[in-house]
Amino acid sequence: MAAEGGLEAFPLLPLLFLGSFLGHLLGYALGRYGGKPLRKRFPEDLWKKGERLLSRFGPLALLLAPFVGGVRTLVPFLFGALGYPLGRFLPLVALGSLLWTQGLFLLGYFLGKHLPLWAILGGLLLLGALGLFFSRRPSRP
Repeated sequence: MAAEGGLEAFPLLPLLFLGSFLGHLLGYALGRYGGKPLRKRFPEDLWKKGERLLSRFGPLALLLAPFVGGVRTLVPFLFGALGYPLGRFLPLVALGSLLWTQGLFLLGYFLGKHLPLWAILGGLLLLGALGLFFSRRPSRP
């Protein structure tokens, strides 16, 4: 809608960032203050997987999580529940939120300005089909 002139880009950009950032912060707080009681309700191996995710990807998980549906909701909660320091969490989640909201908005904005809708939708369908194809391939040992 912004590319067609229906909405102005300026108020949207900071609002998108703020929504993403505050959502991640809420997830972290829920994990930090409600994670211990919840830990008892979930199998221990699930928490071990979360700890392995943190040790494997570390801060990179916070930068990439917004781009993966479902993961973007769980990662801040997991970081909070596992006691990741807030001082290190805030700048990483701010950068991840900034890259995700501003990057995708601007990509959509410029594609909407320069490509017809059918080309954008066709490209999205092709990307989705490729994602399904590669996700269903058997993994190699």
